[in-house]
Amino acid sequence: MFDWDTVWPMFTVVMRYLGYIGVGIVVLVLLLIPQIEYRMDPKGYFLITEDYDAYLEHKKQRRELKMAKLDGETSTGVLCKRCGFLSHDGESNPKSTEQVQH
Repeated sequence: MFDWDTVWPMFTVVMRYLGYIGVGIVVLVLLLIPQIEYRMDPKGYFLITEDYDAYLEHKKQRRELKMAKLDGETSTGVLCKRCGFLSHDGESNPKSTEQVQH
């Protein structure tokens, strides 16, 4: 996540050289940031303020799941070597956890 020290100078340049259009762009970006963060992790978005320890555990589980996906190990099926998605053969729960090729 960027810090204000990084983002605000960029916003200043945009507002200075684009005038009111730049101000509008900055406002839109500032309104979009929370929306993007929520869509990336809906459960963790509010969990961080409610229970920080549970949030840390949630992030740890997400990181482990992400690493398992990168390694090609999923609990639901086979990952395609070419695109990284589940097997395209129509099976919703293949028995093998090996990677398949097209």
